[in-house]
Amino acid sequence: MGRMRTALLLLIPCILIVGLLVGVQGLREFIRGNEPCAIGSCPAVLYEGDTGKTFVYPVRARFTVVMDARKNPQQDLVCAPEGVVQGVPHTSPIDPPLYATTFIGIAAGTCTLSSNTFVGTIVIREL
Repeated sequence: MGRMRTALLLLIPCILIVGLLVGVQGLREFIRGNEPCAIGSCPAVLYEGDTGKTFVYPVRARFTVVMDARKNPQQDLVCAPEGVVQGVPHTSPIDPPLYATTFIGIAAGTCTLSSNTFVGTIVIREL
């Protein structure tokens, strides 16, 4: 009985320490997820799962946003304020209910790209 109590007294703090370490690592990953990607390393295609993130592109760079029309209709996808990015024709086929919208950075600035369940920050910079 004494050995079991001693083992429990050692085991419980170890479990708490491991839980604390896992929680700290998860918090680090959460915080890092909100950092903007650097020019040149941001993805060319954004998806609904990228909501809440910041993306940095140079002027004249193109990026594409792929959404599910049932949750985020194409007419609801906007980047405000206007004048930072502009929609351009998207030429690659995509299967419904998904759709793709391509944007090009037209002026240095920041706009909020949003739809019903998506929001992202787009930063356009001069090189």
